[in-house]
Amino acid sequence: PPNIPARVPSDTLPVHGIGFSHKLVIPQRTIEALNGAGAILAVWTENDPARKAFWEDRDFDFLITDHPERFL
Repeated sequence: PPNIPARVPSDTLPVHGIGFSHKLVIPQRTIEALNGAGAILAVWTENDPARKAFWEDRDFDFLITDHPERFL
């Protein structure tokens, strides 16, 4: 989003998180701004367990996959 609020209002938005495709290249400053605003970040549909650390290092809150057994 072009304008990220300083805080995600807990009582004014019906959604408090943002999901990103694993195919997107997301600028680190965008991730930091969204995390700083309190947004919950998800990545979908990541099926490569070798990329788990990549998303964890970028402070994503959860990962959506077609193959959860690969991540256990």
